[in-house]
Amino acid sequence: MSQIKLLHSGGNGAILSSPASNPSSDVTLKLPSTTGSAGQVLKVASANHSSTNAELEFAADVGGKVLQIQSANNSTQLQITSTSFVTTGLTVNITPTSASSKILITTGFDLYKSNASARSHVTLYRDSTNLGQATYGMGALELFGNEGSVPGVNLQYLDTPNTTSQVTYTVYAKVNSGYNIYVQVNNVPSNITVWEYST
Repeated sequence: MSQIKLLHSGGNGAILSSPASNPSSDVTLKLPSTTGSAGQVLKVASANHSSTNAELEFAADVGGKVLQIQSANNSTQLQITSTSFVTTGLTVNITPTSASSKILITTGFDLYKSNASARSHVTLYRDSTNLGQATYGMGALELFGNEGSVPGVNLQYLDTPNTTSQVTYTVYAKVNSGYNIYVQVNNVPSNITVWEYST
């Protein structure tokens, strides 16, 4: 196995060694033209890349990390009588740093049913897209039972918006005809939080 040893003036050095197994053909790795910045890592650039040739570049070490967190609260009580999904006012914006990022959305809010026959449904929207309809069960998260408060309603969804433009996540709700529900009750603020994760 061939190798190159770069000697230090003190006698020891750093060794660059050939691959452990014989490649199918010669492999070329082209070094970047800069030294990069502190904390960056050396990775294969997306351009000019093949199985035998790759340009290397310095980039941020972001794999599997939380890139940002955005959250919002809402303490305004809202009465809902609509049989179609309408906004609850619980909403948050986030601008992903990468199109490949995952966005985890979590919510917490209280809900009040004016009648035991009221059947409320809640869901999450990304802009104008109902995320719940794409996931069995969550799009028709149905809250029913006795009249009164339904505390600590939680929605959770892992989204891939595939964009670096701002997106808005909002909790929507509806109720069956002839009844009404209230969101943000007993002066308990609702909250929605989004985490951007790198992949």
